[in-house]
Amino acid sequence: MDKFNVKCNDGLYLLNNIPFEIDPDKAADKLKIMKKNEDYAALKEMLSQAVKAGSPKAIHRVSYPDQRTEESVVVEGIALKSRVLSVNLENVHRIFPMW
Repeated sequence: MDKFNVKCNDGLYLLNNIPFEIDPDKAADKLKIMKKNEDYAALKEMLSQAVKAGSPKAIHRVSYPDQRTEESVVVEGIALKSRVLSVNLENVHRIFPMW
């Protein structure tokens, strides 16, 4: 996998090659697949292929809250209805949403 990098173009940030891994034991536990089962070997192979094929990316930019009420926050014209978010952003003047 290539090295993680960040590119900026007109205030828009592109994050490339975000490292990730999938633990086959944890996946097997979640899927209730026993490690001695032949399905476990198949799961490990599929996860290995997924990690090789995966190319996680993210994009974000610096934004500023337009409006805040007790129950919501408006960012770039998008209303985010959450009392918890509103409280957490009470004294914040810039945010980094991942649209």
